[in-house]
Amino acid sequence: MDLRIWYIIFGILLSFGIKALIFYLRRRYEEVSFDVNDIRGTVARALGVLERARLEHTFDKKRVQASIALREVCDNPLLRKDNLVPHAERMLKLFRNLHHFLLSDRMETDLAWRYGEVYSYAQYDAITLLILFRHLRYLEIYAALEDAEEMHDPLLQYYALESLHRLGKTVSPKAIADTATSAQTRNMLYNHLREIGKPELYPREYLNQEAFAESELVAWLSHPTELGRPPAEIAMEEVVSKPEDPPGDGALDFYIFRFLPRMSDGTPHKEWLLGVAGPYFQADCPTTESFNFTFSFFNLVGSITHEDLIAKIIKLGVDRVGRKEVADID
Repeated sequence: MDLRIWYIIFGILLSFGIKALIFYLRRRYEEVSFDVNDIRGTVARALGVLERARLEHTFDKKRVQASIALREVCDNPLLRKDNLVPHAERMLKLFRNLHHFLLSDRMETDLAWRYGEVYSYAQYDAITLLILFRHLRYLEIYAALEDAEEMHDPLLQYYALESLHRLGKTVSPKAIADTATSAQTRNMLYNHLREIGKPELYPREYLNQEAFAESELVAWLSHPTELGRPPAEIAMEEVVSKPEDPPGDGALDFYIFRFLPRMSDGTPHKEWLLGVAGPYFQADCPTTESFNFTFSFFNLVGSITHEDLIAKIIKLGVDRVGRKEVADID
């Protein structure tokens, strides 16, 4: 064959290869934007991003954006059931895939996997779908929620039982007990049961201020901007009371805990650190409502007195929110 023909063929193949590479890179790295007012379009596009992420095992900004967009859809007052019905089968298929992955035997044996990036992305996507499911009334949806209710992950259990409640379905006592036992979900469960008018379902052994304060601190520590995961261990140190001055609603209680952070490989830190939850008005206890001064400077136990720690917390809180009534308590 003439050499010129080979050059032509090579040029054509090279051109197609470059175009394919550009298409791939654009799809992988382009910014994704979602218009939450276009509910059907947002759901379709966001599900497409999550499906590709699971297929390609990608963990990037687009995946998080897609889950956030779907959660915003759930909060949209214009959301109707028929906006989600066309996508119900896709959502179920994606959830079953995530459910199978999250049920891995590694859950109990591989702490680095359980508290690592791969698991956290899958967990976040699964929670998003559980929230969406509360808007769909199908037997397959109920079955998926009941399956999630039996998982060993308290966050997944909580969002499954909340959606079942909102669909008017019965929730297993075990799921309620598990989510109350977990400090990460305890306050969420209590607030949810109060909201739907079923506080009697909440286990009485956790109906005390220490349990609520522990849950508030664990939720704070689990936030992505802090530890990003619940501590390996946590224990009560002391309750420090501060009288309000001038007298008004009464004394305020700060709950001081010691905790062992969980490292990125899932193993506990070797040294105990201090954290504070509250403060709470004594007259309101037990309550999940605090002044939102919950914080940790991650001081080692014994490196600072409890009184000095509370003083630092109060100063930080006052500087942050400028609450005069809290400024007066010290």
